[in-house]
Amino acid sequence: VEGMIDGVGKYKDRDTYLGECKRLIDSFALLVGEIINASKYSDAELEPLLLPMQLDEVLSEQIESYRGLIEARNLELQCQIEKKQIVSDCQLLKRVFSNILSNAQKYTESGGNIFINASQNNDGYTVSFENTCKAIPEEKVAKLFEPFYTGEYSRSRKKSGTGLGLYIVRQSLQKLDIPFK
Repeated sequence: VEGMIDGVGKYKDRDTYLGECKRLIDSFALLVGEIINASKYSDAELEPLLLPMQLDEVLSEQIESYRGLIEARNLELQCQIEKKQIVSDCQLLKRVFSNILSNAQKYTESGGNIFINASQNNDGYTVSFENTCKAIPEEKVAKLFEPFYTGEYSRSRKKSGTGLGLYIVRQSLQKLDIPFK
């Protein structure tokens, strides 16, 4: 930025470098926002707002918000969602579903599949997400839920995120006392 202000060297081309500065600022703003969210969801004093809600409707709403991205990437989306009323924090669950859907559409190869199943079974009501992608080595699966971890084995720098999404998922589910695996 100082080089653009002073008009020195390659930074004389201020229009090119202003665009680059804007991209970097946007990237840093996203990172700061995710750090704030991660901090908020791990705050022990922040109590969930538990209210009756239709889990299936919350999940379906989040799926619809990603449908355009999923279709644009030529992904096949298959959903089986049974109705279920629960008492939980709607905003925390929206964040959980949004982070998981974001990862699913981002890391599924073009033409791949995303499967979402929300149904009653022997373990209770279970919500599961599956997508076709490069297999994650077993020893790295637990690391996916650590803050700032991005597995380089399957993520290009172009796709890589902040490494906070699944950490926020874990923190939110723990806060709601919902088991996950």
